[in-house]
Amino acid sequence: MFVVGTAGHVDHGKTALIRALTGIDPDRLPEEKARGMTTDLGFAYFEGPGGECVGVVDVPGHERFLRNMAAGAWGLDLALLVVAADDGWMAQTRTHARILASLSAPDVLLAVTKTDAVGPGRAEEVARDAAERAAALFGFRPAARLVSARTGEGVRELKDAIVARLFPDRRSFSGTPYLYVDRIFSLTGAGTVAAGTLRGGPLSVKDELTLWPQGERVRVRSLQTYKAGTELARPVARTALALPKPRSEIRRGDLLAGPGMEVLAGQEFLCLLSPLPGETELCPRDEKGRPLLRPGLEAELVLGSARRDAVVSPYRTPGWLRVLCSEPLACPPGQTFALL
Repeated sequence: MFVVGTAGHVDHGKTALIRALTGIDPDRLPEEKARGMTTDLGFAYFEGPGGECVGVVDVPGHERFLRNMAAGAWGLDLALLVVAADDGWMAQTRTHARILASLSAPDVLLAVTKTDAVGPGRAEEVARDAAERAAALFGFRPAARLVSARTGEGVRELKDAIVARLFPDRRSFSGTPYLYVDRIFSLTGAGTVAAGTLRGGPLSVKDELTLWPQGERVRVRSLQTYKAGTELARPVARTALALPKPRSEIRRGDLLAGPGMEVLAGQEFLCLLSPLPGETELCPRDEKGRPLLRPGLEAELVLGSARRDAVVSPYRTPGWLRVLCSEPLACPPGQTFALL
């Protein structure tokens, strides 16, 4: 199984593209329906070769909901960077692309949308420009597909390109299962349900997990992947876990991890700062050419589906940061993160 996610500027057609690819409307909140704008994570899926499911995560494009976009960018096998043919590359496109690069997106495909809204040659021009700009961030030039969700032109070709990039990969997952929670709800008879993208290794009904950063142990009552109950969930897949109500409240960003998995939990961390793959500097500079990173910098740290207000300071060893979070969070050692 695999999980694909969108990224891109507001109103560039990410949600409409997902509807065209899957037949599912990922906007689930009444507010989103009323405003015609995605504000939180949405989920859909389609069947790949042999009936294997490909999960799709939709993210908001507006800058006010950037933290929600970042929560959806974790755990992807492939990112669809969406650029509208009429607008072209925008400031928020770059921001989303930088977050994908910071979180080590393993593969990126450009989707140039709204091709029906422009004249001859415009979509190809936007694709070339977007590919060059993306290459400067990712360190490689993503392939591009031209598509119109309104007319359906290019939708099949885009889906074929997604499948072609995913399904040659026949990885064997035998590690420890873990999942960052991005949705929590209650169902009668099921108790608390936590959902997220399963990675690491397979997960079975009755398996014991630890809820981090609380450190509380919980046992899986039942599992569901893509609206189908199952006794065994395999990564990488969107997975919902029914759990007994824990003593501690489960929140978005909590980590559920199998026994024996090494986990860092707390409020203070030492982090290694690395340049984006297509860049050489460790951090951006302001309009006067000064590094934005300075002692006592207030920022938002995004890790998995968690976000925390944080105070960031350079550590005494170059390239290392001391990060003090407003609340505890948890992660496996070496987990990538982004500072907003």
